[in-house]
Amino acid sequence: MNRLLPFDAYYHIFNRWRNSTAFFLADKGNVGDELLRCATWQIFEYFNISRTEIIDESDVVFWGAGGNMGPLYPHTVTARKLLSLQCDKLQKPFVILPQSWNGFEDITPNWSFVREVYSLKFSQYSQIAPDMALSYLSSMKINNATNDVGLFFRKDDEKTSNIPLSRDPAFIARSVNEYLNLAWTYKVIHTNRLHFAIAGMYANREVILYPNSYHKNKGVFELWLKGRGCEWRDTYN
Repeated sequence: MNRLLPFDAYYHIFNRWRNSTAFFLADKGNVGDELLRCATWQIFEYFNISRTEIIDESDVVFWGAGGNMGPLYPHTVTARKLLSLQCDKLQKPFVILPQSWNGFEDITPNWSFVREVYSLKFSQYSQIAPDMALSYLSSMKINNATNDVGLFFRKDDEKTSNIPLSRDPAFIARSVNEYLNLAWTYKVIHTNRLHFAIAGMYANREVILYPNSYHKNKGVFELWLKGRGCEWRDTYN
């Protein structure tokens, strides 16, 4: 499997927390979000960061990476606000791992990271950092692709149009391994699922990424995927 970035690409996020204990919370999301969590655990191990489920025992509190900052996913706004208030009460440093923002949010973490420049419009105090999935390393064997072309487009709140004969991989795969296996069975992948595109890139598949409903896909492509075996198209024809 082709890991796209080394763990040290996240040095500016995690080195300050090396050898510490972290409380971690994130939106459950879909299998792409599970891929982000798996990547996060690998990075924690690299920086010797242990995890606790008791916030009082932690040295730092992390909100997980993803694309759920802002009003598009209101349940996460509520969860983050409550977590932020708890951090203030306990005087725990609060860190938002690399995210995409779809709008403004009344929250002031100690450190915040975004994975593309467009989100800085809504979070000017944030720093740029890679999408966490780019460092993921699976032990799964990559088999030869058995299918030619796959169409995998979102059918949720971030969809942009209905593509005939396409499927949403987040509604098919139930685990990270299933997600990767699904991507790896195709020689060519057309998708607007960001992490399905990244899954295809792990196996050096031909990947064409399309827009989602806001700037997330375009921004991550421009900073992190362009020139790494991924192509951008504005529309599927």
